[in-house]
Amino acid sequence: MVLGMINEIQQYLDARYIGPPEAVWRIFSHPLHAEMPTVVRLTLHLPGMHRAPEESLQMIQSRAGQQMSTLTSFFAYCAANEDECPFTYQEFPQHFVWLKSENRWKSRERGYAISEAQHADPQITIDCLNNGQRNAYNTITSSVFQNKGTVFFLNGGAGTGKTFMYNTIALKCRSLGHIIVTVASSGIASLLLVGRCTAHSTFFIPLDVLENSLCGFSK
Repeated sequence: MVLGMINEIQQYLDARYIGPPEAVWRIFSHPLHAEMPTVVRLTLHLPGMHRAPEESLQMIQSRAGQQMSTLTSFFAYCAANEDECPFTYQEFPQHFVWLKSENRWKSRERGYAISEAQHADPQITIDCLNNGQRNAYNTITSSVFQNKGTVFFLNGGAGTGKTFMYNTIALKCRSLGHIIVTVASSGIASLLLVGRCTAHSTFFIPLDVLENSLCGFSK
């Protein structure tokens, strides 16, 4: 019985049961979950979110060198290897590993990873999909190939590889001669898809939508 203010967190802890298997697993510090393939979150610097205080140029440059992100480190690598960097920012995790403690990229020696902004390609195959992604992939492509015309809504948290699977499906269907139109609601999101178009640009949707507004999209 809880008197006064209800403490939901304490109630959960008091009522929680940890069995012997979970206890042993935690005692030996085994991982509690895993991602396959590994998903690397790439940072972006949005307007107004990376401000520099009123300091001297030397102070700003010194502080910036100590606050390297995955993006600024990518820029630094490209600047130092101008003729040896054929990869885009989204493709970088395939070939490099981000060392968080040192704030720098290191050449990948083993394993495989994708970024949240990963494009699907010559290199990404269906074999890279995990079990959940493979199940969704089979369901969606089966509907396409059998002309069922089913509408799907794919729901998942950030970093679960939704865009990776979208692009894999799109490229598979295109390889078989299907016409695939991939669009997104915003410009940043559209850059993650094969085709790189927004819905407004593709379907000529007017910015101010009225009752008599029309949009055109030819085959």
